[in-house]
Amino acid sequence: MVNFSVIEVVNFSMDKHTGEMTGLGPSVDGWLTAEDAANCRGEHWGITSTQLLRDRRFDERLPGYEDTLWAKINVDARRYYLNRALRIYHTEGVNRVTESLGNRGIKEKVRVFAALGEDREYLMLLKSGNPRVYRRLMNRIRAARLLRLFVRSTD
Repeated sequence: MVNFSVIEVVNFSMDKHTGEMTGLGPSVDGWLTAEDAANCRGEHWGITSTQLLRDRRFDERLPGYEDTLWAKINVDARRYYLNRALRIYHTEGVNRVTESLGNRGIKEKVRVFAALGEDREYLMLLKSGNPRVYRRLMNRIRAARLLRLFVRSTD
């Protein structure tokens, strides 16, 4: 019996201009394992039960790092994947939702990576799920911790 109180339905989005799917995922409908979900790439869209969210919220100090919340939700989520687009993804314009961290100044990058370093739950989930990405992120966090001393002294 499926427990519908802890479920998320995930699917592709379709690029408004090209009509193409905006990500990679399984080629058929079905239940996703945690490994399947981790292997999905690109822009997907989902309907998530509020019971999965509980009291968790996006950390406003981490623009562009919404994955910190999704990784925590993934621990409890049971996902059903639909191999079709149910959402149109608009890509026109600049900075439609968030600005890329790569385009920001050093102070902002230091602030964001230092804040990421405080999220122990996310870092442990990342370490167990994707050690290569974890190591790369930890290098950035360590650099931010060192640079924070210099950035503050120039204010």
